[in-house]
Amino acid sequence: MTATPSEPQFEASSPRCGERRIACIIPAFNEANHIGRVIRAVVQVNFLDQIIVVDDGSSDGTAAEARSAAAHDPRLTIVVHDRNRGKGEAVLTGIREAGACQALLFLDADLEEFTSDHVFRLLEPVLAGRADMTLGVFRGGRWNTDFSHWLTPWLTGQRCIRQSLIPQLRKAAARGYGLETAWTVASSMNHWRVTVVPLSGVWHPPSEIHRGFFRGAFNRARMYAQIVRAWYLAADMESLFLRVAVRARAGLVLVGMILFVGGGKLGFQFAKVAPPQGPHPFPNLPIDRIQRLLVIAAHPDDETIAAGGLIQRVLEGGGQVKVVFVTNSDGERFAPLVVDEHIGLDPQAYIKVGKQSQQEALAALHQLKVDSQDVFFLGYPDRGVGEMWDQDWTRNCPYQSAYTRAVRSPYPATFDPSSAYCGSDVVSDLLTILKVYRPDAILLPHPDDRDPDNRGTSNFARLALTLQNEENPSYQPLALGYLVHYGQYPDPRGLHPQESLVPPVGLLQNGAMWSELVLAPAELATKADALHLYRSQEKLDGSFLNSFLREDEVYLELPFLQMAPAGFARVPLTAMAEGNRLPLAPSADPGARLPPAAGSDLVGWDTARVGNLIMIAAETRGPLVPGVNYSLHLKLPDGQNVDLQGTPEDVALKRHGFGGEINLGAWGNPQVIGFTAQTRLDALLDQTSWQFLSVNYQWP
Repeated sequence: MTATPSEPQFEASSPRCGERRIACIIPAFNEANHIGRVIRAVVQVNFLDQIIVVDDGSSDGTAAEARSAAAHDPRLTIVVHDRNRGKGEAVLTGIREAGACQALLFLDADLEEFTSDHVFRLLEPVLAGRADMTLGVFRGGRWNTDFSHWLTPWLTGQRCIRQSLIPQLRKAAARGYGLETAWTVASSMNHWRVTVVPLSGVWHPPSEIHRGFFRGAFNRARMYAQIVRAWYLAADMESLFLRVAVRARAGLVLVGMILFVGGGKLGFQFAKVAPPQGPHPFPNLPIDRIQRLLVIAAHPDDETIAAGGLIQRVLEGGGQVKVVFVTNSDGERFAPLVVDEHIGLDPQAYIKVGKQSQQEALAALHQLKVDSQDVFFLGYPDRGVGEMWDQDWTRNCPYQSAYTRAVRSPYPATFDPSSAYCGSDVVSDLLTILKVYRPDAILLPHPDDRDPDNRGTSNFARLALTLQNEENPSYQPLALGYLVHYGQYPDPRGLHPQESLVPPVGLLQNGAMWSELVLAPAELATKADALHLYRSQEKLDGSFLNSFLREDEVYLELPFLQMAPAGFARVPLTAMAEGNRLPLAPSADPGARLPPAAGSDLVGWDTARVGNLIMIAAETRGPLVPGVNYSLHLKLPDGQNVDLQGTPEDVALKRHGFGGEINLGAWGNPQVIGFTAQTRLDALLDQTSWQFLSVNYQWP
């Protein structure tokens, strides 16, 4: 294995290949699940003299998988970047490693149905002297990738190039995903002979599948930005004609991508996912990335349920852990009767329950070796956090607890006693903790948790995190969602310490990036001891608590979403899975439910931007239904609510859906917006989880 220099150069500086020889370069980032198939196809080609895999800072064992697939083939060289530098830098590193060769073959690491015959077809025109460069385009694989290659064949990552032409590439334009465009411009300006080679049956999964939906969507938007940037840098704009031509071409390409992001959205949106098989179906949590962990919990006991093992592991590794409780669990209607046998249900009885919850939380965390100085109680109202999120904070503050009757924390042990029960104060408290502590990993409730306090806590935490990222773009901690309340999860209920936690199938859709931490027996035993210290909760629902004493803990990665301020962008944000609908709002008949219909079932998001105008479209599984109310709801950083009635006319390029638009200038140019969609017919039919979009993001 070869370590890379700090600044890879691409001049041919070593005769590793020999001037009549051929090297294959495969850049890879977190492709352990795919690269093996590509390597096994490549090693069957005997006239390849060198196979170079450039691991661009992967964390999933990509290099090990490549080495295993090569079966000790001496032609294999693995070069590892110390961090992720982007595809362009990875390819340039591979070129440098190859040295002087006759031809260089470039392949993506995630190809499906790729064979040694495809390798020969890419190489033959260049080796025979009929072409300077070949472009491998997908045909007959998957319709979405076929269409993408038909629309923009020059963006293919499969190509063979005469090595002597490499110096004509403009290195500045080749950064990131601008590499293919930089080659295209170089070939046009220098009159290369280019041959298009159909790759029958080949395809690759869109970025949203193997990176995860949110991260993949952002990665796609960043890719388009870098492609447009490459047009300008590579062409050098030496003439007005060229400047106009490139601008027009870049605009058409980007619009095409906006309209037909078919590399991703329709290709995966409706895919059904089978329950994962095996005892540990998810990749390992990257525990080595976590040194400063912040756990945000709506209620005392959630932190131990979700992260009792992770907290121990971080502390045992010399890291730090801080825990934030948003409420004190003082809103269980009959808790005073069950917990304290208190006959009256007056405000003081609920406050007494809240104080007991604080003491139990400190005892449980002490069992996990968390110092009491690292535990913060914000003191917001139990069973009120979800309502506080929904309120317009500029008009409807403070909120009054239905149980303690308080409008600010009545507890002496409160992070900021001056904070009122208002959403803006929740965000302020969380921002203060983020700025002072600067965690590198944050645990927060899953956005689709069925408990209103958990959902509200997730929304407040993600808004604060996005605002902090806006203030300091370099700060992007690992954000992980944990699930507590969702139908019959965990299934089966009760004590099953030999079984794994498996998220509901509805939350495994669309490339959701779940990971797991497998607990050692001693860690599980300590977690159980800590959880049993929540004696009041054991009285209320001990079987539910025991259901989380499993051999692992599972988390969903929640990356940041950003949109550039200029030009066009289209970012699919989330897709609600069928069966992922919220329960109906209360009606006269408590057992009544409106039948789900395709036209009221929300399945996805699209957003687009032109200057200050943000267009938001929600997609439905079927045609819109007369009488159903379709609406979009936005949350601005100051807590203002903006309600938009969706209409079919607002939706472009959607089979079924509704949408609306917001002019950022009319609302003070907020740096972040949150939004959700709802369908109603007297009662709530469906609602998406809240999404948060940074709109101050600059083109890379």
